[in-house]
Amino acid sequence: MERARVSVSLKAPKRGNADLLREFRRGFLQTAICSARADEAKIDEIGSRLGSYPHHRLKGSNRYRARVGDYRIIYAFDLETNRIHLLAVGHRREIYRL
Repeated sequence: MERARVSVSLKAPKRGNADLLREFRRGFLQTAICSARADEAKIDEIGSRLGSYPHHRLKGSNRYRARVGDYRIIYAFDLETNRIHLLAVGHRREIYRL
């Protein structure tokens, strides 16, 4: 099976996409190097088996979370186009405040 494509899709009613993209990059880059590698490995794992991966839905939303140690990856996905839309990466105490 082909690995899913990953895209950064940032949407928020109060801030522009440029601000959110900057915030996403800062959060992703501020994680420790080994944690960033673990995040990438988790994203690859999700992408390699997108249809059969056990996705954990956030309450009241069409977003999902993946756990990587103390960090969380918030994402959405589309099975028809085989894409993962990364929304946020950050520490568990801060990530759900978005």
